Amino acid sequence: MAGRGARQCCSRAFQTGVSLVFLISVFLILFVLSFDTYLLRGFHGSAVDANATRGCVHPSEVTTREDDSTRSRSPDRYLCGLCQPGWESDYVMELFKAPNCFQKCVKGAVAYVYRGKGPDSASSIAAAKQDLSGYTPRILLQLSDEACNDRVSWGLYKEFHTVFRQYACREQYRDLYANAHHVKAVPLGYMEGMFPLSSTFDTALSAATETLDNITRTRSNVWAFAGEVKSDRGEAISTFKDLQPHFFGKINKTAVPIVYRDSLFVIGGRGWVNLDCFRNYEASINGAIPVIVGSEKEIQDTFGHFSTPPPWLFARSWKEARESVAEMLQNKEKARALQIRVVKWWIQEVSNIQDVVERRKNFWQRAWEILTSFPSRFRLPVRC
Repeated sequence: MAGRGARQCCSRAFQTGVSLVFLISVFLILFVLSFDTYLLRGFHGSAVDANATRGCVHPSEVTTREDDSTRSRSPDRYLCGLCQPGWESDYVMELFKAPNCFQKCVKGAVAYVYRGKGPDSASSIAAAKQDLSGYTPRILLQLSDEACNDRVSWGLYKEFHTVFRQYACREQYRDLYANAHHVKAVPLGYMEGMFPLSSTFDTALSAATETLDNITRTRSNVWAFAGEVKSDRGEAISTFKDLQPHFFGKINKTAVPIVYRDSLFVIGGRGWVNLDCFRNYEASINGAIPVIVGSEKEIQDTFGHFSTPPPWLFARSWKEARESVAEMLQNKEKARALQIRVVKWWIQEVSNIQDVVERRKNFWQRAWEILTSFPSRFRLPVRC
């Protein structure tokens, strides 16, 4: 009887121990998952301040993020899908710190890069599924969709844990964001070849850091515009023309950073159809304050998805924008402070994306390490 009782006692103790270890394991995994989800939710959430549409800027400060020496810079990292995205090539490499790319995905790919064809994206999706037939990364990056008319590509989103896309299109895609919380819009980026490539793949981050180091340098131009005159850009240039000195015209892409680093403001101007434009981000990297004109609703729909509202100069008309610029020229300390915030905003946004990429890539590996960190056999010292 005593032996049977001892065995029952030990059996209950063993079952209790196993249950306890199981509960602890589940708790740790849920903790990692919750932290991971919290980080992603924190990645987007703020809205552009309503005052921004009245020629003001959001007062929130953004602190510079120091480089994380533990963040992977392995040349073995690679992407799959669209390997020559053109305009955004350097930007894509910087976001994922992945210098290599293969069309078909195999195990270990960091992200799939995709560009749809608007309403005619069915063929693009079919090609993507061929690329993904062997392996599906956790992240999708969709490029383009300036016209906000590519609902067809949404069919690809369900295959991925996280979807990054250019152009927020929050008004046009309201139903998407209401139901697909894993879809996040990111900054458009910058032109390929605009900055020297960094050996650590921090191409524009390195450029922005250099800008901050030299932010006190006097800038020759009040404003600049480099690019094609279209949409409302002609009106903007005409309205700002009397603010001297200035620069506008077409120049080589490698000269664009030189001009922007010598200018206090950069006229944003509308793209072909969208208020968002690469110029806003290229200016921010170089410490020039983007000037953007639109209705309060359009500004909110276009830029309201960022984790921190961009500290750019927003106005309802180019006349109002010019008045705001002229006023700021009378307060150089205020203008300098805004320049610093603009550069730091870019650094923080890109760092946030890179953090999410790290979490998405390493989450299951970390969870597995938690599970396997416990002994495979449990011998609990129980007195019976």
